[in-house]
Amino acid sequence: MWLLVSLASAFVPTCAAAPPPEVYTAGHHATWTGATIDWESEMRVRGSDEVLIIELASPMADDVLLVDATPGDLSAVRDETGRITALRVDRFAGDRVVVELSQPIRDELAAPLVDTSGLQRVTFDGMYFEPTSSAGLHRHLRYLAQPEVTSSERRALDKQLGSRATLSDHPMYLKADGRLAAGLTGEVRAVGERRAGVGLAAGSIFLGLMGGLALAYKMLARVARHEEDEAEKAQIQREREELRRELARGMR
Repeated sequence: MWLLVSLASAFVPTCAAAPPPEVYTAGHHATWTGATIDWESEMRVRGSDEVLIIELASPMADDVLLVDATPGDLSAVRDETGRITALRVDRFAGDRVVVELSQPIRDELAAPLVDTSGLQRVTFDGMYFEPTSSAGLHRHLRYLAQPEVTSSERRALDKQLGSRATLSDHPMYLKADGRLAAGLTGEVRAVGERRAGVGLAAGSIFLGLMGGLALAYKMLARVARHEEDEAEKAQIQREREELRRELARGMR
């Protein structure tokens, strides 16, 4: 009997445990409101389980507010100081999570970067962000990215997340590794402030050029006057020589 049970159990298929869900890529969009910076993050998920825990690459400050989320039962996991360290969904089913956050305006961005090896995108509306060198982002003509991010990876992510990565958005492509353990820090400015700064710089350059041209004109005019004086002196000298020759001929 024991032998029959053993043989029967050998043919019963074993069900492997389903892999826990994980975020494999994400897109984060920041909007400048004048009083706050509002975030909308879309996180793509694969795998299935009843509980989804999204670990963040760096904690977010305790004054960051969770405004809305899909699924609706998503909650923020905070540490003992009140900082958000993870996001939790108790009954997850689907392939994406959308989170809306709001933060005060400051030079540290509260982008909910996910602790994943996948590529993530950060875009901006109405604001300009210049990250510090610690993020390892290199500036290109139309975007910023870590040096190991390839063009094919960028295009694939843009296709997957949609066409928000336009020139005006100043998109950043990054992987949340140790370089971003301290979050995204840098200089934050409204687009209007940046344009004013660019205009002021352009005006200063223009005035500098005009001042340089004026100085060059004065120098050229001085040289021209000097050359005229020298030519006049030479002409007077020639006339004197001619007069001496005529007087010498008359005395003969």
